[in-house]
Amino acid sequence: FAKEIENLNLTVKCSSRVFSDKYMMLVSYSNAQELKLIIKSFLEEFAVREKAKTMGLSIAIACGIYLIDKKDDFDLTSALDNVNIARKGAKETAAKTTVVIYDESMKQQINHAIEIVNDAKKALVNHEFVVYYQPKIGLKSSKLVGAEALVRWKRPDGSLVPPSDFIPHLEKSE
Repeated sequence: FAKEIENLNLTVKCSSRVFSDKYMMLVSYSNAQELKLIIKSFLEEFAVREKAKTMGLSIAIACGIYLIDKKDDFDLTSALDNVNIARKGAKETAAKTTVVIYDESMKQQINHAIEIVNDAKKALVNHEFVVYYQPKIGLKSSKLVGAEALVRWKRPDGSLVPPSDFIPHLEKSE
């Protein structure tokens, strides 16, 4: 895979298998959207070739890209962290081959999610989560047949945090 991608006539500074099915490339390229199209086209062709080799088993490839500034003094550790953030973003939508280019908003989203999880841990200690019971009524009998327990996060100021603002982040956390 890494050898094939080097044949795309890109200025590849470094290409390596990091572990498992994770590959890293440092590429010099000026047009991010054009690079994204080149990589996506390559990955789709690669998936078709692999499907032929594996008797019809379809594969979807998630690819993250981090564009390095033209500086020679970039931080490799940060670059790897950022490309991994982009790869994970691609993986979330990878029912098909997906290519995601890292941007700063991705790091902001991660920081926001971390903040929500940390605030939720404090809220749990401070008993800010409240359970509301929503009745279930039978259609035929019009009688109470049960209830659904719904959790709400009620902040000390009385405001409610909508479940959609915290539950997805909590589900993804440990």
